[in-house]
This record gives sequence, C-alpha cells and structure tokens, in this order.
Amino acid sequence: MMKPWLLLGMLLAAGAQAAPSQTFQWKEDGRMQRAWLDPNEVATLQKTPPAALVGRGHREGAVRFFHISPQQRKQLPASTKLLPVLRVAPDSKAEWRLPVGGVIVASSEPELLRQWVQQQRLSLQATPVPGFWLVNTAPGQAALDAATALSALDGVSTAMPNWQQPVSKR
Repeated sequence: MMKPWLLLGMLLAAGAQAAPSQTFQWKEDGRMQRAWLDPNEVATLQKTPPAALVGRGHREGAVRFFHISPQQRKQLPASTKLLPVLRVAPDSKAEWRLPVGGVIVASSEPELLRQWVQQQRLSLQATPVPGFWLVNTAPGQAALDAATALSALDGVSTAMPNWQQPVSKR
C-alpha cells in the first residue's frame, strides 16, 4: 500500500497545477455568489495577442488564454492588457469568467446607488430593464472590486461584474 506522504510527493514532483484560491464575491438575485481567481491563467479579448505572448496560449471563441505564472505576469510591460481569469469552482479546469468591465446592478434605492457612483468618480448608465443599471468601470480588478463594494450597499439585490463567459449550447 502506498503511503499518503509518498503520493503527495509524487504529485508535487509531477508539477500538479495549483487550484485557484483567492475568491471574489458579489450579489446576484439577493444571494452571494463566489468565483476563484486562477493564479496561472490570464486572458485577452484583443485580436492580436500582446507581443510578449505571441505563439503561446490557446483560443476559445474571441478569447485568448495564456498559462502564465504570477512571476511571469509581473515581467510583462504595464501596457499589456490582460484580464484575470476567474473560475466558478476552486479547480483550474472549472468554467471560466472574465470581468470585461462594468457592474450590472439592481437596486431598490437608486439615489444611494447614484451617490456611491459619484463618490467613486464612476458613471451610471440606465439599461432597458427597469430597476437595473450599468456602473461603468475599467475591466479586470476594478470591476471585481466595484461589484464587491456595491453588494454591501443598501437596496442592492444584484451587483455582478459584467462577465464574458463561455457560450453553452442547449
């Protein structure tokens, strides 16, 4: 019988992928939702990948994914426009989400929402659906942070990042 510590050592030696660990929360239909940041994957929606990443990665529809370590990410030029990849479960193979910018908000207290948006120096846009707004934010971390903060605001029943996600066939 194989010892548990031996199995663990073999997995580590084989370079087992680290599962996503950092989480982000937002509110959707009155319930808190969670996604896990994938520390080893980034993505872009640009047709041409950043020069430092040409010839690497894979594509799913309009999204280009790159497997890259946090250390490699720090070495990329600041102008490289990459999005964090979030997963719906703490597994590097779970379905992905990309925060492409903006937060979709449903609120029964629109004045509180307007005040928050003004304090953050953001802009608010009405949507065709009554009671829903789009808070305009930058893509990536800015959208995640705004969704988390808006989820705690009185009267907000939904504050979710504007996601790019895989299309499922029914």
